[in-house]
Amino acid sequence: MINRLFGLLTEKGGNRIFIRCGGIEWELSTPASSIAKMPDTGTEISVYTILYHREDRMELFGFFDLHERSVFMKLIKINGIGPKQAIKILSSISVQNFLEVVDSGNSRELAKIPGLGLKTSQKIILALKGKVDFIDKNGGEDHSDIVNALSDMGFDKKRAGVVVSKIYAEIIKNNNFDKEELEKEIFRQAIILLSS
Repeated sequence: MINRLFGLLTEKGGNRIFIRCGGIEWELSTPASSIAKMPDTGTEISVYTILYHREDRMELFGFFDLHERSVFMKLIKINGIGPKQAIKILSSISVQNFLEVVDSGNSRELAKIPGLGLKTSQKIILALKGKVDFIDKNGGEDHSDIVNALSDMGFDKKRAGVVVSKIYAEIIKNNNFDKEELEKEIFRQAIILLSS
């Protein structure tokens, strides 16, 4: 699998981005939520990818962060949910909100996503409830140590997971911390947000 592409963002819009890497321009289908987090064209970026391969076609999908890619991978494993519909879902709702809706079992809220419908929403919740976490060791950045430390301090674990994921997405977009500095900054900001 192509895990990640590094290159020059040459074009973005709709649900597509184009990245030039070493003389090749790649076209990637990408959720609008990921595109919104990306810098202006002409900037060097990296995106997490999935190569979707079927008998009649191959398509490359790109994601700003590992959480979105992880949820996308879980969605396309659900019978009746294809990659185009998964991109539509992730374009219509943030990963954090999607996980909260799934966890609460609120199929009516999920059905508000254009083109989804109540029956498909119920199928998604049935397939994913209790199986998708805010901190996914197999497909997302693992900040479980930070979440556990916050939980030990008395903060609600689930809320801490949401807050840590949100902070991580913002910090990684705007700063270049090393791993230790990144963890300290996430922890510091999480305490402030959870205490307010």
